[in-house]
Amino acid sequence: MVGNKEQLLMSVIIPVYNTENYINRCVESVLCQGIDENNYEIIIVNDGSIDNSISVIEELRKNTNIKLINQCHQGISVARNEGIRNAKGEYILFVDSDDMLIRGKLKSLLETAIRSNADLVFADYIETTEKDKSTINETVNNCNKELWEGTGLDFFLHVYDGISFAWRALYSRSFLNNNRLAFIPGICFEDIPFTLECILHANRCIKCKASFYLYIHRDNSIVTKVDKHKLYDINVVINYLWGVKKQRNNSKEFMERMTDLLFNTFSFYSWYMISNKQLFDERQDVLRDLFIKVPDIYFDNSIKQRIISFLFRYNPCFYIQFRRWVDILIIWLKQLFNNENEAVKCYCASI
Repeated sequence: MVGNKEQLLMSVIIPVYNTENYINRCVESVLCQGIDENNYEIIIVNDGSIDNSISVIEELRKNTNIKLINQCHQGISVARNEGIRNAKGEYILFVDSDDMLIRGKLKSLLETAIRSNADLVFADYIETTEKDKSTINETVNNCNKELWEGTGLDFFLHVYDGISFAWRALYSRSFLNNNRLAFIPGICFEDIPFTLECILHANRCIKCKASFYLYIHRDNSIVTKVDKHKLYDINVVINYLWGVKKQRNNSKEFMERMTDLLFNTFSFYSWYMISNKQLFDERQDVLRDLFIKVPDIYFDNSIKQRIISFLFRYNPCFYIQFRRWVDILIIWLKQLFNNENEAVKCYCASI
């Protein structure tokens, strides 16, 4: 791969907000991909961090291909959009500052994108934890094996698994700019509408059956800290998805896929409300907001979806209450079963 200062091959955009303990390893994992530093840039967008992140970033800037953009704290959507506006690479990759890339796996993904002139190149990822990340086996297949290629619509209908992390793909910068694709500012779960818009606009989409990204779960990450305001953000996302379903006059297969994506997002939303006592107590206001945004929401791909839709539409608070009772009962039964097993083990050990 050969690049020049006028046209870099790739821009890696890393938003940073109070991740001083992780940003160094994140950037180092990008630098260890076997790609000539003259062929790509790393754009770090400091989103108003108030910890020591900026000092760590300044130390990293000894690498000449690292650029720093400072902004007031406006959220990851605005940070990513700012990165897109300043990017000069032919392709764009988003990396969260508390995650990592698997060593040496990005190069073949980039080569696939350039060779095929794709709008989007999706790949797999590995979920892990801080404790287990060092045990990940990095000998995964190269990205040029087991490729799927087609339009974005074909990808949505036949390949897309509904998991909408923005860092799962390489994006053609010209594709993003020509279609004016960007993240919705000011909301969490912004990856869902952004990913779907990209897929539905793509003329050439590729899926590689290889892992290149380490998604590292942390107890104090943004995703794990779901509060009432984030539930309101999911209402915005559900409203967006419902609008896409209603506005696009597509095939029955497309409508069914959109319904499943909506239902999965709704189930995720319901689970957070049910499993968190504080969020459960806020349910009336949150549900009222959803019905104002999407008064005609309905899921009808299966009997299960129809039953849940009926319960939710005609008595949403009862539905959430009922689900909470069921969850409490399941937890109680599991504890009872485990206690009985322990009693049996103790009895057997005493014989």
